[in-house]
Amino acid sequence: QSSGLFDDARKVVLRLALPAGMYSAEWREPASGKVVKDEAFTADGKERELAAPAFADALETIRRSS
Repeated sequence: QSSGLFDDARKVVLRLALPAGMYSAEWREPASGKVVKDEAFTADGKERELAAPAFADALETIRRSS
């Protein structure tokens, strides 16, 4: 589930409520498909925020690894 993106004039954040588990996230530059930011994290079933890279033109891919 996702409560969406918001822009607080300083940064763009993706706010998610994910089932407990280990995940990886990649932000890609749409024009080239190049990964510009990646991270691994563990979700505990509560809401979590993922900050976008410095520019807003990016797409997020989230995969559950366990």
